[in-house]
Amino acid sequence: MRIFYRESLPGPVLPPTGQSILLLHGQAFSSETWQRPELPTIQTMSTLGHRVVAVDLPGYGQSEPLPKGKLHAGFLAKVIETLFGNDAKNVRTCMAICWREWDMPNFSL
Repeated sequence: MRIFYRESLPGPVLPPTGQSILLLHGQAFSSETWQRPELPTIQTMSTLGHRVVAVDLPGYGQSEPLPKGKLHAGFLAKVIETLFGNDAKNVRTCMAICWREWDMPNFSL
């Protein structure tokens, strides 16, 4: 099964934090949602020193749908294991609701 993802590494402005953020889109969206000019989440988070990965969930964007008979259970665990390996303990997941948390002053990860 082919899963499409977008990745941005920490930028040159701030030192890398050592943390990764996995962005998950909502229904009827795709990973492209996270890099739109009006909501540049991928760019903003990487500028703040994080590795940022946004995946197209199965059947959305450029990712293939899950094979017939396969369940979603374990899908995210496999994505995290594949993309982050031993650094999985430093991965934070985020759906659209998280943006407001990070938009507030004095946030911490």
